[in-house]
Amino acid sequence: MNLPLNRPAPARAGSAVEPPPVRPTVVFAGTGQHEYAAGLLGAAVPESAPAAYVVFRHGPAGARAFIPGHREPRDIAAGTGPLTRPPRRVALSVPAPTLEYVHLIVAPAGTPGPARTTVLADAVRCADGLVYLLDAGEPLVGERRSELAALAAVAGRVVLVATRDAGPADRAAVEAQVPALATATWYHVDDAAAVAADLRSPQWLARPAIPAQRPASSGLRSAGTREGDASWAAEPARAEASASSRVSGDDVAWRQVLAERLSEHRTAVRDLFADDLDALVERCAVDPLRLPDTFDTELHALSLRASACLDMAARDLVAAVFSTVVEGRLRESDLVRVTTALWRRVEPDDRTLLVTATAGVAAVSGAADAVSATGLFSPSLLPQVSLAVSGNCHLSWHYRGVPDPAAAREWLYHAAGSVRDAVGVAIEDRFAALAEAVGALAGDAVDHGVLLA
Repeated sequence: MNLPLNRPAPARAGSAVEPPPVRPTVVFAGTGQHEYAAGLLGAAVPESAPAAYVVFRHGPAGARAFIPGHREPRDIAAGTGPLTRPPRRVALSVPAPTLEYVHLIVAPAGTPGPARTTVLADAVRCADGLVYLLDAGEPLVGERRSELAALAAVAGRVVLVATRDAGPADRAAVEAQVPALATATWYHVDDAAAVAADLRSPQWLARPAIPAQRPASSGLRSAGTREGDASWAAEPARAEASASSRVSGDDVAWRQVLAERLSEHRTAVRDLFADDLDALVERCAVDPLRLPDTFDTELHALSLRASACLDMAARDLVAAVFSTVVEGRLRESDLVRVTTALWRRVEPDDRTLLVTATAGVAAVSGAADAVSATGLFSPSLLPQVSLAVSGNCHLSWHYRGVPDPAAAREWLYHAAGSVRDAVGVAIEDRFAALAEAVGALAGDAVDHGVLLA
């Protein structure tokens, strides 16, 4: 058996590392992650939630399922009956010693694909690191390689667990296919004690910062993972100067920039969403009899991509407008203040758009938390777009008979049209709210000669 790279020294009896005040969160994914996590923690994934992300936390035994369309999580530990539809997230409380040091999120099993990779990458990016199980003795197939590359690009720290002996040549072959894995730590699947010791180490808390990115003013690009996240909602920016920035008295220039950027980004986001939805329909139509489960996963990924594009557009618009409002260079500290003030002005929208059995869309309030695969959220200026398939739709397909392929495709096309209309309204509402908030804040700044954020 090959020794892992960078293995932490095992704790001696009586000298165990104290649990951290803030426990990091680590995502388990790859091949056989359910069984592996169960072996580490002594707790299995509920059979009623094979497609859910399972969040393990320390505490008395308990299990709650978060289901799109439900206002409150469902207590599945009490055996309260079957679920109306598969949950996207299950939170388990387990009195396992390892969970005193780290929270674990176990991704559902499944074949890599664009939608699954989008959701998984978002989960990893919101967490502190990744433990990925793979067969290092076999070449990575295209979708598996794409998945690993997407995860490595957003992970704070990566640990690779080889499901069979992996020598230096095997590890080098994996790293050659995914160069971002060059700094990953390796373990063998049988070395569970070393992995458990690693999870109790402070290395997971040393997450490198992922630099914020803003789109070019000429347009937006579709984001497979959530990018463009600044730290404005998490911690105050360092002041670049003690004096307040001077505000221009020109009340025309910023209004022109606002109108131009608003029109530009509204069109770009709607076009990107339309293209993304068309690609989604093509993927689902290949095997329509697997609906609505595949459609639900695709809608989950679509939610993340649409929300990412909205956030990138909003941040670019805000930076462009207030670069005109402020004389000279817009400082990062000013941008943080402005963005925070705008975030407080924009009304939250916690509704989930549910595709029904009749291929329509119903908006359900108070259920947006169920759409998160992990329970972790990145700060965003505008409310996220939340999409899912309703419980009645799942029940109709699974218990009333699956339609033939032609009828299934027809339902899919109608459902996609309903999603297009509903999300179009949601996008328009968010841009309208942003324009109103930006206009009020910029107008006040020009009127008073100072940023009031």
